[in-house]
Amino acid sequence: MNLIAEAPTPDAEVVNLQETVSEAQPVHQALATRAAVWEQFVKERDNANIQLDNARKPLDEIEAKGLRSLPEAQQDLEALVTGQEQLIPLDTTLDTLQRLSEQLDPLETAYADVRFFDVDLEQTREQYEDQLTALRNEIDDENALTDATRQVQNELARVSQHAQSDNKDVLVQLEQHELPALLAQSQLLLDRDQTARHERRVVQRPEASLEKELNEQLKQLASEISKHINDVNLAERQQAIEALRLEVDLLKSQPPTEESIERVLLQLENLPKDEADVEQLQKELAEVRAKKDQLDSLKRRLNDELNEVAEKLQRVEDSTKPSDAEKPRKKKGKKQPTVELKPAERKERIQSLSAAIDQLDNQIIPKLAEIQKEAFDNELDVAGLEPQQQKATKLVEALNVSFKEVKVRSKQRYLSEINANRRWKYSRRMHDG
Repeated sequence: MNLIAEAPTPDAEVVNLQETVSEAQPVHQALATRAAVWEQFVKERDNANIQLDNARKPLDEIEAKGLRSLPEAQQDLEALVTGQEQLIPLDTTLDTLQRLSEQLDPLETAYADVRFFDVDLEQTREQYEDQLTALRNEIDDENALTDATRQVQNELARVSQHAQSDNKDVLVQLEQHELPALLAQSQLLLDRDQTARHERRVVQRPEASLEKELNEQLKQLASEISKHINDVNLAERQQAIEALRLEVDLLKSQPPTEESIERVLLQLENLPKDEADVEQLQKELAEVRAKKDQLDSLKRRLNDELNEVAEKLQRVEDSTKPSDAEKPRKKKGKKQPTVELKPAERKERIQSLSAAIDQLDNQIIPKLAEIQKEAFDNELDVAGLEPQQQKATKLVEALNVSFKEVKVRSKQRYLSEINANRRWKYSRRMHDG
């Protein structure tokens, strides 16, 4: 362009060249724009293929698997859902590629690349849907089969519990109605289990067949109930023994009375002595009586200890009452100051209070706590324990207050005497001077 600008204008060739360059400039600009669009298309296309390859990875990994456990299948399902979600942004990418390919028209390569990507994206979606459908179907089937098996298992537990009853009507109801229905359900579950083991491609059934085990347990239970019905007469006696067992257990779980022990003992005497269960109940009842005697003895001891502590507490209270000299006096309805104790009396008072507080803190209150703990550990009610604890607590608080007051008055008295002495000495010096 610079050469043309510097060339002689009248020259015909230069003029032609200038016209050619002017005409070529728009074409050059269009080609540059098209080249930029192509570069953007290539970049978007390559990016899209990478994204699609990344989105396919969970699908490719999971499709290569065979039968797997339910937890692993559920993890694969989550992975597939996450991978499928990675396809959503590719719709926008596809729109961008289509727009760029239209700008590159009539370049067939761009259209072909877009078509290939569109087909790959759609096939990937279909593969995700197929794999997700297969996973969900077998997971749902496994969950449904597991839930149905668990229901039969719960029913088996319920029927097994009722089968322990000694009531003949209950046993007949189980044998003729409930057990046949459960056996039919169990057989259907067993058939479903066998079909799943042959037809499943994704979710593996547990190695041990619970359905088969339940079916066998139900058959065994049916046999046991039939035998139980034949033993109903023996069961009536056993029922009486079990009733006594409950009464003995009740006596063991709470403080028994002599009347309740005697009542159970009379009922045991009406049963055969050589029955192992009867012998066991007699042994346990003897243990209950021994435990009752032990607790009665413990309660008497704790009451004796409490009475002893209560007497000590009363002696402490009596011995620490303020003397008449310490009590405020009243004259004509007005409260008069407390009479000051002599030094020896004050010292004796301080020692007395200190000894009382020490006895309360280190002997009486710990002993009350010890009685309380032993009573609590053995679930005993010791009458009068709480009032004595409250009395001891209040007394030690009151004694501490009195002790501090006496100490303070003692210190004040001491300081007052010192100051009086100083004033006397100062007065003497002034007089001598």
